[in-house]
Amino acid sequence: MKTEKLIFIGGTMLLAIAALFFFVFSRLYRESQLIRESTVSPVDLSDDVMALNVGTLHATSLHLAPSRDEQITHVYPNPYSQIEEFMAGFYWADKNIEPSPDFMIRAAVVPHHLMATGSMASGIKMLEGQKFEKIVLLSPDHFFKCPTLVCTVNAGYKTFFGDVLADPVAIQTLRSSPLVSEDEALFKNEHGIYAVLPYIAHYFPGVPVTPVALSVTRPWKVDQESLLQLFGELLTPDTLLIVSSDFSHYLTLPEAEKKDEATAKILFSKDLAGIAALQNPEQSDCPQCLWVLANLADRGGFYNPSTLRHTNSAILGNDLTVKETTSHFAMVWYQNALLGPEDLAIAGDVTVTRGLRKNVLPEQVKNWWSGEGIRLVNLEGPLREKCTPSSNIFIFCNLLSRWSSLKNLATHWGIENNHMWDQGAGSLAETKRLLGQSGEIAVGTDGWSNDKIRILTLTHLLNPVSNTPRNIAPDQRSVLETLRNNPEPDKMTVVLIHDAPEYQALPRDSDTLRYQSFIDAGADALIVAHSHVPGDLFIYKNKPIFRGIGNFIFDQYETIPTTTGKMVRFRKEGERVLFETMVARIP
Repeated sequence: MKTEKLIFIGGTMLLAIAALFFFVFSRLYRESQLIRESTVSPVDLSDDVMALNVGTLHATSLHLAPSRDEQITHVYPNPYSQIEEFMAGFYWADKNIEPSPDFMIRAAVVPHHLMATGSMASGIKMLEGQKFEKIVLLSPDHFFKCPTLVCTVNAGYKTFFGDVLADPVAIQTLRSSPLVSEDEALFKNEHGIYAVLPYIAHYFPGVPVTPVALSVTRPWKVDQESLLQLFGELLTPDTLLIVSSDFSHYLTLPEAEKKDEATAKILFSKDLAGIAALQNPEQSDCPQCLWVLANLADRGGFYNPSTLRHTNSAILGNDLTVKETTSHFAMVWYQNALLGPEDLAIAGDVTVTRGLRKNVLPEQVKNWWSGEGIRLVNLEGPLREKCTPSSNIFIFCNLLSRWSSLKNLATHWGIENNHMWDQGAGSLAETKRLLGQSGEIAVGTDGWSNDKIRILTLTHLLNPVSNTPRNIAPDQRSVLETLRNNPEPDKMTVVLIHDAPEYQALPRDSDTLRYQSFIDAGADALIVAHSHVPGDLFIYKNKPIFRGIGNFIFDQYETIPTTTGKMVRFRKEGERVLFETMVARIP
Protein backbone atom coordinates (compact mmCIF):
# COMPACT_ATOMS: atom_id res chain seq x y z
CA MET A 1 0.00 0.00 0.00
CA LYS A 2 2.79 2.43 0.87
CA THR A 3 4.40 1.87 -2.52
CA GLU A 4 1.12 2.49 -4.36
CA LYS A 5 0.50 5.63 -2.32
CA LEU A 6 3.95 6.99 -3.13
CA ILE A 7 3.41 6.27 -6.82
CA PHE A 8 0.07 8.09 -6.67
CA ILE A 9 1.60 11.16 -4.96
CA GLY A 10 4.55 11.23 -7.38
CA GLY A 11 2.27 10.98 -10.38
CA THR A 12 0.09 13.80 -9.08
CA MET A 13 3.14 16.05 -8.63
CA LEU A 14 4.35 15.32 -12.16
CA LEU A 15 0.92 16.19 -13.56
CA ALA A 16 0.93 19.46 -11.61
CA ILE A 17 4.39 20.37 -12.92
CA ALA A 18 3.34 19.50 -16.48
CA ALA A 19 0.23 21.67 -16.11
CA LEU A 20 2.36 24.57 -14.88
CA PHE A 21 4.74 24.25 -17.83
CA PHE A 22 1.78 24.07 -20.21
CA PHE A 23 0.33 27.27 -18.74
CA VAL A 24 3.66 29.15 -18.98
CA PHE A 25 4.40 28.09 -22.54
CA SER A 26 0.81 28.80 -23.62
CA ARG A 27 1.19 32.32 -22.25
CA LEU A 28 4.51 32.78 -24.04
CA TYR A 29 2.98 31.52 -27.27
CA ARG A 30 -0.01 33.89 -27.01
CA GLU A 31 2.28 36.83 -26.29
CA SER A 32 4.52 36.03 -29.24
CA GLN A 33 1.45 35.85 -31.46
CA LEU A 34 0.59 39.42 -30.49
CA ILE A 35 3.87 40.52 -32.03
CA ARG A 36 3.50 38.42 -35.17
CA GLU A 37 -0.03 39.68 -35.86
CA SER A 38 0.87 43.38 -36.00
CA THR A 39 -0.35 44.86 -39.29
CA VAL A 40 0.21 47.92 -41.48
CA SER A 41 1.17 50.61 -38.96
CA PRO A 42 3.43 50.43 -35.90
CA VAL A 43 1.59 48.59 -33.11
CA ASP A 44 1.90 49.44 -29.43
CA LEU A 45 2.79 46.37 -27.40
CA SER A 46 2.32 45.77 -23.71
CA ASP A 47 5.29 46.26 -21.42
CA ASP A 48 5.35 42.63 -20.31
CA VAL A 49 5.43 41.34 -23.91
CA MET A 50 8.35 43.54 -24.91
CA ALA A 51 10.16 42.90 -21.64
CA LEU A 52 10.00 39.20 -22.48
CA ASN A 53 11.33 39.66 -26.03
CA VAL A 54 14.01 42.24 -25.27
CA GLY A 55 15.14 40.31 -22.23
CA THR A 56 15.40 37.11 -24.26
CA LEU A 57 17.33 38.87 -27.02
CA HIS A 58 19.82 40.42 -24.66
CA ALA A 59 20.40 37.22 -22.79
CA THR A 60 21.58 35.86 -26.13
CA SER A 61 23.67 38.98 -26.83
CA LEU A 62 25.26 39.01 -23.36
CA HIS A 63 23.63 42.31 -22.35
CA LEU A 64 21.53 43.14 -19.33
CA ALA A 65 17.86 43.79 -20.03
CA PRO A 66 17.22 47.52 -20.38
CA SER A 67 15.15 49.63 -18.04
CA ARG A 68 11.41 49.91 -18.73
CA ASP A 69 11.92 53.38 -20.21
CA GLU A 70 14.14 51.90 -22.94
CA GLN A 71 11.97 48.94 -23.92
CA ILE A 72 10.81 48.67 -27.51
CA THR A 73 7.13 49.58 -27.73
CA HIS A 74 6.22 48.85 -31.35
CA VAL A 75 7.28 46.97 -34.47
CA TYR A 76 7.03 47.68 -38.18
CA PRO A 77 5.42 45.06 -40.42
CA ASN A 78 7.24 43.28 -43.21
CA PRO A 79 6.65 45.50 -46.28
CA TYR A 80 7.45 42.74 -48.78
CA SER A 81 5.09 40.13 -50.18
CA GLN A 82 7.66 38.08 -52.13
CA ILE A 83 10.60 36.22 -50.62
CA GLU A 84 12.20 35.10 -53.90
CA GLU A 85 14.49 38.11 -54.46
CA PHE A 86 15.99 37.71 -51.00
CA MET A 87 16.56 34.01 -51.53
CA ALA A 88 18.31 34.76 -54.83
CA GLY A 89 20.65 37.11 -52.98
CA PHE A 90 21.44 34.49 -50.35
CA TYR A 91 22.11 31.92 -53.06
CA TRP A 92 24.55 34.22 -54.86
CA ALA A 93 26.38 35.23 -51.69
CA ASP A 94 26.60 31.71 -50.27
CA LYS A 95 28.07 30.51 -53.56
CA ASN A 96 30.55 33.34 -54.15
CA ILE A 97 31.52 34.95 -50.84
CA GLU A 98 34.13 33.40 -48.57
CA PRO A 99 34.13 35.03 -45.10
CA SER A 100 37.50 35.62 -43.44
CA PRO A 101 36.91 35.52 -39.69
CA ASP A 102 40.64 35.81 -38.90
CA PHE A 103 40.55 39.43 -40.06
CA MET A 104 38.42 41.78 -37.98
CA ILE A 105 35.79 43.78 -39.87
CA ARG A 106 34.57 47.00 -38.26
CA ALA A 107 32.19 48.32 -40.91
CA ALA A 108 30.41 47.47 -44.15
CA VAL A 109 28.70 49.27 -47.02
CA VAL A 110 25.76 47.62 -48.77
CA PRO A 111 23.16 48.87 -51.25
CA HIS A 112 19.42 49.03 -50.62
CA HIS A 113 18.33 48.76 -54.26
CA LEU A 114 16.65 45.34 -54.42
CA MET A 115 17.85 44.76 -57.96
CA ALA A 116 21.27 44.34 -56.29
CA THR A 117 20.13 41.64 -53.90
CA GLY A 118 23.34 39.66 -54.52
CA SER A 119 25.45 42.65 -53.49
CA MET A 120 23.29 43.26 -50.43
CA ALA A 121 23.63 39.66 -49.31
CA SER A 122 27.37 39.65 -50.09
CA GLY A 123 28.16 42.52 -47.75
CA ILE A 124 26.28 40.85 -44.89
CA LYS A 125 27.50 37.31 -45.66
CA MET A 126 31.11 38.49 -45.44
CA LEU A 127 30.52 39.34 -41.78
CA GLU A 128 30.04 35.70 -40.77
CA GLY A 129 32.46 34.66 -38.05
CA GLN A 130 32.98 38.22 -36.82
CA LYS A 131 32.66 38.82 -33.07
CA PHE A 132 30.21 41.71 -32.87
CA GLU A 133 27.07 41.76 -30.75
CA LYS A 134 25.27 44.87 -32.04
CA ILE A 135 24.79 46.66 -35.35
CA VAL A 136 24.18 50.31 -36.15
CA LEU A 137 22.50 50.58 -39.56
CA LEU A 138 23.00 54.03 -41.11
CA SER A 139 20.87 55.17 -44.05
CA PRO A 140 20.15 58.43 -45.84
CA ASP A 141 16.81 60.05 -45.06
CA HIS A 142 15.45 59.44 -48.56
CA PHE A 143 12.20 61.37 -48.15
CA PHE A 144 13.54 64.38 -46.21
CA LYS A 145 11.40 63.65 -43.13
CA CYS A 146 14.02 63.99 -40.39
CA PRO A 147 13.51 67.28 -38.48
CA THR A 148 17.08 67.18 -37.14
CA LEU A 149 20.44 66.08 -38.50
CA VAL A 150 19.97 62.51 -37.23
CA CYS A 151 16.85 60.44 -36.63
CA THR A 152 16.31 57.09 -34.95
CA VAL A 153 13.48 55.00 -33.53
CA ASN A 154 13.27 52.53 -30.66
CA ALA A 155 11.43 49.91 -32.68
CA GLY A 156 11.54 46.45 -34.15
CA TYR A 157 10.98 45.23 -37.70
CA LYS A 158 9.39 42.06 -39.00
CA THR A 159 11.13 40.21 -41.83
CA PHE A 160 10.65 36.88 -43.59
CA PHE A 161 13.53 35.56 -41.49
CA GLY A 162 12.58 36.77 -38.04
CA ASP A 163 12.11 39.96 -36.06
CA VAL A 164 14.90 42.51 -35.73
CA LEU A 165 14.91 44.75 -32.65
CA ALA A 166 16.80 47.95 -31.91
CA ASP A 167 19.43 48.07 -29.20
CA PRO A 168 18.07 50.13 -26.30
CA VAL A 169 21.55 51.08 -25.07
CA ALA A 170 22.37 52.61 -28.46
CA ILE A 171 18.97 54.32 -28.49
CA GLN A 172 19.76 55.87 -25.12
CA THR A 173 23.09 57.17 -26.47
CA LEU A 174 21.34 58.69 -29.48
CA ARG A 175 18.64 60.30 -27.34
CA SER A 176 21.28 62.09 -25.30
CA SER A 177 22.47 64.06 -28.36
CA PRO A 178 20.86 67.35 -29.44
CA LEU A 179 21.52 66.29 -33.04
CA VAL A 180 18.99 63.45 -32.76
CA SER A 181 15.23 63.14 -32.78
CA GLU A 182 12.92 60.11 -32.88
CA ASP A 183 10.45 59.74 -35.72
CA GLU A 184 8.26 56.65 -36.06
CA ALA A 185 6.66 57.74 -39.33
CA LEU A 186 10.02 58.24 -41.07
CA PHE A 187 11.19 54.68 -40.44
CA LYS A 188 7.92 53.12 -41.57
CA ASN A 189 8.82 54.07 -45.17
CA GLU A 190 12.64 54.27 -45.08
CA HIS A 191 13.77 51.53 -47.45
CA GLY A 192 17.41 52.31 -46.69
CA ILE A 193 16.71 50.53 -43.41
CA TYR A 194 14.05 47.91 -44.01
CA ALA A 195 15.53 46.65 -47.30
CA VAL A 196 18.73 45.58 -45.53
CA LEU A 197 17.21 44.03 -42.41
CA PRO A 198 16.13 40.69 -43.98
CA TYR A 199 19.77 39.93 -44.82
CA ILE A 200 20.86 40.71 -41.28
CA ALA A 201 18.00 38.66 -39.83
CA HIS A 202 18.99 35.69 -42.01
CA TYR A 203 22.73 35.70 -41.31
CA PHE A 204 22.65 37.10 -37.76
CA PRO A 205 19.39 36.16 -36.04
CA GLY A 206 18.92 37.80 -32.66
CA VAL A 207 21.54 40.52 -33.13
CA PRO A 208 20.03 43.94 -32.29
CA VAL A 209 20.09 46.52 -35.09
CA THR A 210 19.67 50.21 -34.32
CA PRO A 211 18.19 52.15 -37.27
CA VAL A 212 19.68 55.60 -37.90
CA ALA A 213 18.80 57.99 -40.72
CA LEU A 214 21.05 60.90 -41.61
CA SER A 215 19.53 64.00 -43.17
CA VAL A 216 20.83 64.73 -46.66
CA THR A 217 19.28 68.22 -46.80
CA ARG A 218 20.25 69.82 -43.50
CA PRO A 219 23.63 71.55 -43.08
CA TRP A 220 25.95 69.07 -41.41
CA LYS A 221 29.53 70.31 -41.74
CA VAL A 222 29.12 72.80 -38.89
CA ASP A 223 28.26 69.84 -36.64
CA GLN A 224 30.69 67.34 -38.12
CA GLU A 225 32.81 66.93 -34.97
CA SER A 226 29.70 66.43 -32.84
CA LEU A 227 28.46 63.94 -35.43
CA LEU A 228 31.71 61.99 -35.27
CA GLN A 229 31.69 62.06 -31.48
CA LEU A 230 28.17 60.65 -31.45
CA PHE A 231 28.97 57.81 -33.83
CA GLY A 232 32.24 57.19 -32.03
CA GLU A 233 30.22 56.54 -28.86
CA LEU A 234 27.93 54.19 -30.78
CA LEU A 235 30.78 52.26 -32.39
CA THR A 236 31.89 50.34 -29.31
CA PRO A 237 34.30 47.39 -29.72
CA ASP A 238 31.34 44.99 -29.95
CA THR A 239 29.39 47.11 -32.44
CA LEU A 240 29.51 46.94 -36.24
CA LEU A 241 28.58 49.88 -38.47
CA ILE A 242 26.70 49.16 -41.70
CA VAL A 243 26.16 52.01 -44.15
CA SER A 244 23.20 51.51 -46.48
CA SER A 245 23.97 53.47 -49.64
CA ASP A 246 23.46 53.16 -53.35
CA PHE A 247 26.00 54.91 -55.50
CA SER A 248 25.57 56.58 -58.92
CA HIS A 249 21.97 57.40 -59.89
CA TYR A 250 20.15 58.42 -63.09
CA LEU A 251 23.17 58.07 -65.40
CA THR A 252 23.87 55.93 -68.44
CA LEU A 253 26.13 52.93 -67.86
CA PRO A 254 29.30 54.61 -69.26
CA GLU A 255 28.61 57.73 -67.20
CA ALA A 256 27.99 55.67 -64.07
CA GLU A 257 31.21 53.72 -64.55
CA LYS A 258 33.20 56.97 -64.73
CA LYS A 259 31.53 58.31 -61.61
CA ASP A 260 32.11 55.06 -59.72
CA GLU A 261 35.78 55.06 -60.64
CA ALA A 262 36.10 58.66 -59.43
CA THR A 263 34.33 57.72 -56.20
CA ALA A 264 36.62 54.72 -55.68
CA LYS A 265 39.73 56.89 -56.16
CA ILE A 266 38.45 59.27 -53.49
CA LEU A 267 37.57 56.48 -51.06
CA PHE A 268 40.76 54.46 -51.52
CA SER A 269 42.94 57.59 -51.27
CA LYS A 270 41.36 58.52 -47.93
CA ASP A 271 40.39 61.88 -49.38
CA LEU A 272 38.08 62.89 -46.54
CA ALA A 273 37.27 66.29 -48.03
CA GLY A 274 36.60 64.61 -51.36
CA ILE A 275 34.19 62.17 -49.72
CA ALA A 276 32.30 65.05 -48.11
CA ALA A 277 32.05 66.66 -51.55
CA LEU A 278 30.72 63.60 -53.40
CA GLN A 279 27.79 64.48 -55.63
CA ASN A 280 24.33 63.36 -54.56
CA PRO A 281 22.82 61.52 -56.43
CA GLU A 282 25.45 61.20 -59.18
CA GLN A 283 27.99 59.45 -56.91
CA SER A 284 26.16 58.41 -53.73
CA ASP A 285 22.77 58.97 -52.14
CA CYS A 286 24.51 59.59 -48.81
CA PRO A 287 27.95 61.23 -49.01
CA GLN A 288 27.51 62.21 -45.36
CA CYS A 289 27.14 58.55 -44.37
CA LEU A 290 30.33 57.62 -46.21
CA TRP A 291 32.14 60.58 -44.66
CA VAL A 292 31.17 59.43 -41.16
CA LEU A 293 32.39 55.91 -41.93
CA ALA A 294 35.66 57.13 -43.48
CA ASN A 295 36.50 59.37 -40.53
CA LEU A 296 35.70 56.66 -38.00
CA ALA A 297 37.89 54.27 -40.00
CA ASP A 298 40.74 56.77 -40.12
CA ARG A 299 40.60 57.46 -36.39
CA GLY A 300 39.94 53.86 -35.44
CA GLY A 301 42.69 52.20 -37.47
CA PHE A 302 40.45 50.38 -39.93
CA TYR A 303 40.90 52.36 -43.13
CA ASN A 304 41.16 49.20 -45.22
CA PRO A 305 38.21 49.14 -47.64
CA SER A 306 37.59 45.93 -49.56
CA THR A 307 35.32 45.77 -52.60
CA LEU A 308 33.36 42.53 -52.60
CA ARG A 309 31.07 43.34 -55.50
CA HIS A 310 30.44 46.29 -57.83
CA THR A 311 27.29 46.15 -59.95
CA ASN A 312 25.01 48.34 -62.02
CA SER A 313 21.30 47.98 -62.70
CA ALA A 314 21.89 48.11 -66.47
CA ILE A 315 24.06 45.00 -66.31
CA LEU A 316 21.82 43.23 -63.81
CA GLY A 317 18.79 44.01 -65.96
CA ASN A 318 20.52 42.99 -69.22
CA ASP A 319 19.87 46.37 -70.86
CA LEU A 320 23.13 48.24 -71.41
CA THR A 321 21.41 51.06 -73.31
CA VAL A 322 18.99 52.13 -70.57
CA LYS A 323 19.17 55.90 -69.97
CA GLU A 324 19.05 55.86 -66.16
CA THR A 325 20.89 53.38 -63.95
CA THR A 326 21.83 52.81 -60.32
CA SER A 327 25.20 51.42 -59.27
CA HIS A 328 26.05 49.48 -56.14
CA PHE A 329 29.03 48.53 -54.02
CA ALA A 330 29.30 45.85 -51.38
CA MET A 331 32.32 46.66 -49.22
CA VAL A 332 33.80 45.82 -45.84
CA TRP A 333 36.45 47.68 -43.84
CA TYR A 334 39.18 45.71 -42.04
CA GLN A 335 40.88 46.58 -38.76
CA ASN A 336 44.66 46.99 -38.72
CA ALA A 337 46.80 44.77 -36.55
CA LEU A 338 49.20 46.54 -34.21
CA LEU A 339 52.59 45.88 -35.79
CA GLY A 340 55.88 47.72 -35.36
CA PRO A 341 59.08 49.05 -36.93
CA GLU A 342 60.69 45.61 -36.72
CA ASP A 343 58.19 44.14 -39.21
CA LEU A 344 58.47 43.90 -42.99
CA ALA A 345 57.12 47.05 -44.67
CA ILE A 346 56.35 47.58 -48.35
CA ALA A 347 55.59 50.77 -50.27
CA GLY A 348 54.92 51.59 -53.91
CA ASP A 349 56.64 53.16 -56.90
CA VAL A 350 59.86 55.18 -56.59
CA THR A 351 61.59 57.02 -59.43
CA VAL A 352 63.93 59.99 -59.76
CA THR A 353 63.80 59.97 -63.56
CA ARG A 354 62.48 63.52 -63.78
CA GLY A 355 63.95 64.95 -60.59
CA LEU A 356 63.57 64.77 -56.84
CA ARG A 357 62.07 67.13 -54.30
CA LYS A 358 64.21 68.03 -51.29
CA ASN A 359 61.67 67.21 -48.56
CA VAL A 360 60.85 63.73 -49.72
CA LEU A 361 58.71 62.26 -46.94
CA PRO A 362 56.38 64.06 -44.52
CA GLU A 363 57.36 63.56 -40.88
CA GLN A 364 54.44 61.26 -40.02
CA VAL A 365 55.23 59.05 -43.01
CA LYS A 366 58.93 58.99 -42.17
CA ASN A 367 58.18 57.97 -38.58
CA TRP A 368 55.87 55.15 -39.69
CA TRP A 369 58.20 53.92 -42.43
CA SER A 370 61.42 54.00 -40.41
CA GLY A 371 62.54 50.91 -38.56
CA GLU A 372 64.93 48.02 -38.38
CA GLY A 373 62.73 45.66 -40.39
CA ILE A 374 63.02 44.97 -44.11
CA ARG A 375 61.84 47.89 -46.27
CA LEU A 376 60.85 47.05 -49.85
CA VAL A 377 59.87 49.49 -52.61
CA ASN A 378 59.51 49.24 -56.38
CA LEU A 379 62.33 51.00 -58.25
CA GLU A 380 60.52 52.23 -61.35
CA GLY A 381 62.99 52.12 -64.22
CA PRO A 382 66.68 51.17 -64.55
CA LEU A 383 69.44 52.54 -62.34
CA ARG A 384 72.34 53.90 -64.43
CA GLU A 385 75.50 55.92 -63.91
CA LYS A 386 74.66 57.72 -67.14
CA CYS A 387 71.27 57.79 -68.83
CA THR A 388 70.77 57.63 -72.58
CA PRO A 389 68.90 60.82 -73.56
CA SER A 390 65.38 60.37 -74.96
CA SER A 391 62.68 62.76 -76.12
CA ASN A 392 60.10 60.24 -74.92
CA ILE A 393 59.08 61.27 -71.40
CA PHE A 394 57.92 57.72 -70.74
CA ILE A 395 61.42 56.27 -71.09
CA PHE A 396 62.65 56.01 -67.51
CA CYS A 397 66.16 56.13 -66.09
CA ASN A 398 67.21 56.68 -62.48
CA LEU A 399 70.51 58.54 -62.46
CA LEU A 400 72.77 57.01 -59.81
CA SER A 401 74.00 60.35 -58.48
CA ARG A 402 70.43 61.52 -57.96
CA TRP A 403 69.16 58.21 -56.59
CA SER A 404 72.00 58.01 -54.04
CA SER A 405 70.24 60.52 -51.79
CA LEU A 406 67.42 57.95 -51.48
CA LYS A 407 69.43 54.80 -50.94
CA ASN A 408 68.61 54.72 -47.23
CA LEU A 409 64.91 54.85 -48.04
CA ALA A 410 64.73 51.05 -48.37
CA THR A 411 66.77 47.93 -47.73
CA HIS A 412 65.33 46.01 -50.69
CA TRP A 413 64.43 47.28 -54.15
CA GLY A 414 62.04 45.51 -56.49
CA ILE A 415 63.44 45.74 -60.00
CA GLU A 416 60.69 44.05 -62.03
CA ASN A 417 58.39 46.58 -63.72
CA ASN A 418 57.25 47.78 -67.12
CA HIS A 419 60.22 50.21 -67.37
CA MET A 420 62.96 47.73 -66.46
CA TRP A 421 64.34 47.54 -70.05
CA ASP A 422 64.02 51.26 -70.84
CA GLN A 423 67.80 51.67 -71.15
CA GLY A 424 68.37 48.67 -73.37
CA ALA A 425 69.51 45.06 -73.12
CA GLY A 426 71.82 45.53 -70.16
CA SER A 427 69.36 47.50 -68.06
CA LEU A 428 68.41 44.82 -65.56
CA ALA A 429 71.92 43.50 -64.97
CA GLU A 430 73.27 47.02 -64.55
CA THR A 431 70.54 47.90 -62.05
CA LYS A 432 71.41 44.84 -59.97
CA ARG A 433 75.12 45.67 -60.09
CA LEU A 434 74.69 49.28 -59.02
CA LEU A 435 72.31 48.39 -56.21
CA GLY A 436 74.74 45.78 -54.89
CA GLN A 437 77.64 48.20 -55.21
CA SER A 438 75.64 50.67 -53.08
CA GLY A 439 74.98 48.09 -50.37
CA GLU A 440 71.34 47.62 -51.37
CA ILE A 441 69.50 44.39 -52.25
CA ALA A 442 67.84 43.91 -55.63
CA VAL A 443 64.80 41.61 -55.67
CA GLY A 444 63.52 40.06 -58.88
CA THR A 445 61.81 36.88 -60.01
CA ASP A 446 64.57 34.77 -58.44
CA GLY A 447 63.61 36.27 -55.10
CA TRP A 448 65.34 36.92 -51.81
CA SER A 449 64.94 35.23 -48.44
CA ASN A 450 66.23 34.92 -44.91
CA ASP A 451 65.18 32.54 -42.15
CA LYS A 452 61.77 34.20 -41.69
CA ILE A 453 60.80 35.98 -44.91
CA ARG A 454 60.83 35.23 -48.63
CA ILE A 455 60.16 37.97 -51.20
CA LEU A 456 59.64 37.66 -54.96
CA THR A 457 58.89 40.43 -57.45
CA LEU A 458 57.70 40.26 -61.03
CA THR A 459 55.95 42.30 -63.68
CA HIS A 460 52.92 41.46 -65.77
CA LEU A 461 53.53 44.48 -67.99
CA LEU A 462 56.35 45.68 -70.26
CA ASN A 463 56.80 48.82 -72.31
CA PRO A 464 57.54 48.36 -76.03
CA VAL A 465 60.99 49.93 -76.37
CA SER A 466 63.79 49.39 -78.87
CA ASN A 467 67.16 47.89 -78.09
CA THR A 468 65.84 45.21 -75.75
CA PRO A 469 66.29 41.42 -75.73
CA ARG A 470 63.85 39.57 -77.95
CA ASN A 471 62.70 37.20 -75.21
CA ILE A 472 61.52 39.56 -72.48
CA ALA A 473 58.04 38.22 -71.80
CA PRO A 474 56.94 38.71 -68.19
CA ASP A 475 58.06 35.71 -66.19
CA GLN A 476 54.91 34.95 -64.20
CA ARG A 477 55.20 31.21 -64.79
CA SER A 478 58.63 30.92 -63.16
CA VAL A 479 57.40 32.67 -60.00
CA LEU A 480 54.37 30.38 -59.80
CA GLU A 481 56.60 27.33 -60.28
CA THR A 482 58.94 28.56 -57.54
CA LEU A 483 56.02 28.92 -55.16
CA ARG A 484 54.57 25.50 -56.02
CA ASN A 485 57.81 23.52 -56.19
CA ASN A 486 59.67 25.16 -53.32
CA PRO A 487 57.19 25.72 -50.52
CA GLU A 488 58.64 27.27 -47.38
CA PRO A 489 55.78 27.11 -44.88
CA ASP A 490 57.91 28.31 -41.97
CA LYS A 491 58.60 31.57 -43.78
CA MET A 492 56.30 34.41 -44.76
CA THR A 493 56.26 34.50 -48.56
CA VAL A 494 55.31 37.87 -50.06
CA VAL A 495 54.96 38.63 -53.77
CA LEU A 496 55.18 42.15 -55.22
CA ILE A 497 53.71 42.26 -58.73
CA HIS A 498 53.77 45.16 -61.17
CA ASP A 499 50.31 45.00 -62.69
CA ALA A 500 46.87 46.60 -63.22
CA PRO A 501 45.81 49.56 -65.38
CA GLU A 502 47.37 52.93 -64.64
CA TYR A 503 45.28 55.49 -62.75
CA GLN A 504 42.47 53.01 -62.14
CA ALA A 505 41.40 52.31 -58.57
CA LEU A 506 38.62 49.79 -59.13
CA PRO A 507 39.89 46.23 -59.56
CA ARG A 508 39.10 44.15 -62.64
CA ASP A 509 37.90 40.59 -62.15
CA SER A 510 40.50 39.26 -64.59
CA ASP A 511 43.32 40.88 -62.61
CA THR A 512 41.98 39.55 -59.32
CA LEU A 513 41.91 36.00 -60.71
CA ARG A 514 45.58 36.38 -61.64
CA TYR A 515 46.46 37.62 -58.15
CA GLN A 516 44.64 34.69 -56.60
CA SER A 517 46.82 32.28 -58.57
CA PHE A 518 49.84 33.34 -56.51
CA ILE A 519 47.99 32.67 -53.26
CA ASP A 520 46.90 29.30 -54.65
CA ALA A 521 50.54 28.56 -55.46
CA GLY A 522 51.69 29.27 -51.91
CA ALA A 523 52.15 33.01 -51.35
CA ASP A 524 51.08 34.38 -47.98
CA ALA A 525 50.42 37.90 -49.25
CA LEU A 526 50.43 39.76 -52.55
CA ILE A 527 50.94 43.47 -53.23
CA VAL A 528 50.18 45.19 -56.53
CA ALA A 529 52.09 48.23 -57.75
CA HIS A 530 51.91 50.21 -61.02
CA SER A 531 48.49 51.92 -60.99
CA HIS A 532 49.90 55.13 -59.39
CA VAL A 533 46.75 55.40 -57.25
CA PRO A 534 45.83 53.46 -54.10
CA GLY A 535 43.59 50.45 -54.54
CA ASP A 536 41.69 48.34 -52.05
CA LEU A 537 42.34 45.21 -50.02
CA PHE A 538 40.96 41.79 -50.90
CA ILE A 539 41.10 38.73 -48.64
CA TYR A 540 41.37 35.42 -50.48
CA LYS A 541 41.67 32.10 -48.65
CA ASN A 542 42.50 34.06 -45.52
CA LYS A 543 45.43 35.80 -47.24
CA PRO A 544 45.65 39.55 -47.97
CA ILE A 545 45.90 40.89 -51.51
CA PHE A 546 46.52 44.64 -51.75
CA ARG A 547 45.16 45.59 -55.16
CA GLY A 548 47.19 48.78 -55.60
CA ILE A 549 49.40 50.71 -53.18
CA GLY A 550 49.95 53.83 -55.29
CA ASN A 551 53.06 55.97 -55.59
CA PHE A 552 55.67 56.41 -52.89
CA ILE A 553 58.15 58.89 -54.34
CA PHE A 554 57.04 59.87 -57.81
CA ASP A 555 56.76 63.14 -59.71
CA GLN A 556 53.00 63.01 -60.26
CA TYR A 557 51.81 65.95 -58.20
CA GLU A 558 48.60 66.78 -60.07
CA THR A 559 45.96 64.93 -58.06
CA ILE A 560 45.31 63.66 -54.55
CA PRO A 561 45.24 59.97 -55.64
CA THR A 562 48.64 60.20 -57.39
CA THR A 563 50.18 61.93 -54.36
CA THR A 564 48.79 59.36 -51.93
CA GLY A 565 50.78 56.31 -50.94
CA LYS A 566 49.76 53.18 -49.09
CA MET A 567 52.40 51.50 -46.95
CA VAL A 568 51.85 48.02 -45.55
CA ARG A 569 53.51 46.16 -42.69
CA PHE A 570 53.34 42.36 -42.51
CA ARG A 571 53.96 39.72 -39.88
CA LYS A 572 53.25 36.00 -39.92
CA GLU A 573 51.98 34.31 -36.77
CA GLY A 574 51.39 30.63 -37.31
CA GLU A 575 49.18 30.33 -40.39
CA ARG A 576 47.93 33.91 -40.10
CA VAL A 577 49.43 36.90 -41.89
CA LEU A 578 48.82 40.14 -40.01
CA PHE A 579 48.92 43.53 -41.69
CA GLU A 580 48.92 47.19 -40.77
CA THR A 581 48.52 49.97 -43.31
CA MET A 582 49.12 53.68 -43.48
CA VAL A 583 47.50 55.78 -46.21
CA ALA A 584 49.03 59.25 -46.43
CA ARG A 585 49.73 62.20 -48.70
CA ILE A 586 53.31 62.29 -49.98
CA PRO A 587 53.36 65.57 -51.96
